[in-house]
Amino acid sequence: MVAATQIQQLPKPVLGISSCLLGEKVRYDGGDKYNSYIDLTLGSDFELHGICPETAIGMGVPRKPIHLSGDPAASPRVVAVHDPQLDYTRSIIEYGNSAAAKLDQICGYIVKSRSPSCGYRTSPVYRKGQRPVKGSGLFIHTLRHHLPWLPIIDEEQLGDPNRRDNFLTRVFTCARWQALRPELDYKALSSFHQHHKLLLMAHYPVDAKRLGALIANGSSQPLSSLATDYLHGLMRTLAHKATPRRNVNALQHAQGYLKRQLSTHDKREFTEILERYATGQTNLAEPMALLRHHLAQHPHPWLLEQVYLYPGAAEARLRCL
Repeated sequence: MVAATQIQQLPKPVLGISSCLLGEKVRYDGGDKYNSYIDLTLGSDFELHGICPETAIGMGVPRKPIHLSGDPAASPRVVAVHDPQLDYTRSIIEYGNSAAAKLDQICGYIVKSRSPSCGYRTSPVYRKGQRPVKGSGLFIHTLRHHLPWLPIIDEEQLGDPNRRDNFLTRVFTCARWQALRPELDYKALSSFHQHHKLLLMAHYPVDAKRLGALIANGSSQPLSSLATDYLHGLMRTLAHKATPRRNVNALQHAQGYLKRQLSTHDKREFTEILERYATGQTNLAEPMALLRHHLAQHPHPWLLEQVYLYPGAAEARLRCL
């Protein structure tokens, strides 16, 4: 049995993608970095919005290679590798500012690792006489200034199952948030938080409580301010890894709502499966499936509204829940 709020059809979430990862030949050498998982697998459930800031500002293909130069803590500049007088810093910043205003419905961004414009915390920043250090590409740095809550991952990190799962969790949560925005009011915001309580608990219980307190006292501040604070806190909380220990805690909390309905045998079986999951003998899908089985026999309104237990079909498929 699935709650009505969970089976409604939402628009396809929009993902920003570095264009080269979609096979567009926009790189400095005239090539691409096509990624079939992004294009074919994610492309079936997401609207993919390709962006190449370098070609967007008028840089040709092919073109002279560029890199980040200067102090990474003080906004390094984007210059041509062999001709530092060719400085594209201002153009990329201006493009980032204008793009951010048009991407307010975006739910996540997949970037090209180490790119001087698109990389996220992996782009080499060169300093005279010193070894390069890692920073973010100037376009992504500018975009995050406007959209600090935006889930971002690069194509290499996407190959890590744990990082991919966390990214997709944030993306689909962001998609639900975007769907809420047109009808947002204090009641809707409180309901949204209630539906995500187990998910937040599984990621970072301390911040989950802070978000609960924010909602409880929310009517004391303007809705727009409350919504902004909540979104930032929501994405920050979900950025924490949902560890086996935290997942077990969330699942035990959920089982507590059924303590009068479940038999001694049912409780013992669930505890044994949780122990197997906690020790790495099985995956999260098994205790999740058993809890859903019990809910089908003993429906509980609050649990049936939890996106942690009942994500949408695309999210469940991509995350293997």
